[in-house]
Amino acid sequence: MSNPYDSELPEKSNPYKVSGTESSPPSIGYSPFRESFRVRRVGLLSVTSLFGAMGFAVGLLGAILMGSVTLLSFVMADNTDIVAGVGTGLMMTFMLPLFYGVLGMIGGLIWAVIYNVIANFTGGIQVEIDRS
Repeated sequence: MSNPYDSELPEKSNPYKVSGTESSPPSIGYSPFRESFRVRRVGLLSVTSLFGAMGFAVGLLGAILMGSVTLLSFVMADNTDIVAGVGTGLMMTFMLPLFYGVLGMIGGLIWAVIYNVIANFTGGIQVEIDRS
């Protein structure tokens, strides 16, 4: 029995849904809650900020390690110029995360542009989401 009000509702379509997946679901591991999508385009700003944040985090970890080693090497060498060791360690702690973050943003921007261009020709990446 069909609902008489269904014809009055506009047709809802999902622009990200891969065509052909509704008619023949896979028999192994099939779930009615599983949907398949294609990532045809990525947002430049979101990818750039994500890569920048990851670069900053890696740079911060590296800066802490390298700054500690630099400071420790000046202490172990009985160098009287400890101010240079502390200055180098502090400068590395602040500059390395910024440098890695900026390079991560530039790399993320380049990656996003290349992905968007190639996805136009290949159709993008197919992603399967399980909503159970």
